[in-house]
Amino acid sequence: GRPFAALALIIAVPEVPATDAHSPVGAAHQLGHERELQGGDQNAANVQLDPKRDLREGRRPHCILHVGPHKTGTTTLQTVLAGRAGMLQRDGWHQPPPLPLGRPGMPHQSGAKNVANLAYYLQQPSPDPSQQIWQKFESWINARVRSGDNIVLSSEEFDLPSVDIAPLARVLAPFRTTVVVAHRLFFDWIFSMWRQMKHGWKGTLLTWLQAGSHHQEGIENHWANLIYTNPVVRRYAWHFEDIRMLDLTPTVAETFICSHLRAPLTCASLNETSTTAANVRQSSTIQTRDEVCAAQGGCLGQNVRTWLLEQTIRDEREVSLMLRPPSSVNETALSLQFGALGVCFCDS
Repeated sequence: GRPFAALALIIAVPEVPATDAHSPVGAAHQLGHERELQGGDQNAANVQLDPKRDLREGRRPHCILHVGPHKTGTTTLQTVLAGRAGMLQRDGWHQPPPLPLGRPGMPHQSGAKNVANLAYYLQQPSPDPSQQIWQKFESWINARVRSGDNIVLSSEEFDLPSVDIAPLARVLAPFRTTVVVAHRLFFDWIFSMWRQMKHGWKGTLLTWLQAGSHHQEGIENHWANLIYTNPVVRRYAWHFEDIRMLDLTPTVAETFICSHLRAPLTCASLNETSTTAANVRQSSTIQTRDEVCAAQGGCLGQNVRTWLLEQTIRDEREVSLMLRPPSSVNETALSLQFGALGVCFCDS
């Protein structure tokens, strides 16, 4: 089996009193004392969950709610979940049936992206509970509760601030819900976002990085403030007590299946085969500095370089404090990784 990467989180939101057990601080404070780091127990993935036994003994079924964010291996993971749905069901994990359109004006998703329809529904200003998708989802949830079945939901579309989390939390109340939020180094994540979004952006990489900034010369990217790991964690901490972090690695799907779901049949199947990364753009053949600069629309200033590295270090420090036990941040290693990104910066 593969070592665990399921890490209990502590959420730091200074303006909320830590004594309130229903606040992110209060709930997370309790988590920090009650849950230890789930580390390298090689045998844990061999422990199969028993829904019927849980039902007999009055224990609530499990729900694993994976909320992205975007560009953290979500498509790869969802492709595995959809492709091994039957095997996962034998392991005791159920996924929603095909869901109808979630929101007018949004595309209807199917297959591995089916749960995105639910996220689209919750992104509406006032989700209507009489809407067909919610009726179907709620009916499926009720059936799973009656049977004591464990469920898994995965969509990166849950990461947007417009998602109304409260109705989702209410309908999942009969479950022991664990929210899984993926994590990728900020400077790696932000450039991955740019590579996906640049074809719809009329400006340069610099103007995209500056989008949403309220500072005259500062960099404060709009997307980083909305859907990066840390703000997503804070939003879900208002509604769920158990939040775990999933690091983006080449074995992200295996970690999720073997560690978070503890699905032995599916885990063994993945360990016998290799998982192909989905929605990954092939690396460019650009080699020279001039070509890299041209592709970016010009070199980035040293102030941008400083911001990217300092933002990454700040985020990693915050994440390190979330973990139980807290981890340390190797700033030298981060600087070396940053230098290997292949981004064009101005000489001065």
